Amino acid sequence: MPAASRRLGPDLLRSLVVPMTDFDEPKDPSWLLAFDWVQLNKLHRAYKDGGDDALEGACRDLMNNDLLQFARIACAYMPDHMPQRIKGALEDDGYTLQGLIELATKRQH
Repeated sequence: MPAASRRLGPDLLRSLVVPMTDFDEPKDPSWLLAFDWVQLNKLHRAYKDGGDDALEGACRDLMNNDLLQFARIACAYMPDHMPQRIKGALEDDGYTLQGLIELATKRQH
């Protein structure tokens, strides 16, 4: 697991589970891409079928498998808190915002 996702791990997952358990609309859906809504439905089903523990496990799986999608969803639910926390963890690992943008652009083409 990348160092950034380890550092964002348990505390972040617990803090994300709380606002998601009501499954109100995200506070800032502009963070989300079209396919993120599919993942949100999966998270909703996990919570509906298994409660907080299942939701936390589904969030952990998402974080380990697609950290960028996890970050978008986390930012959509906690827009005032998450961007700085994620940015700090990534910078601690030596990444810059511009470097991540360039990496994402290369992966799309």
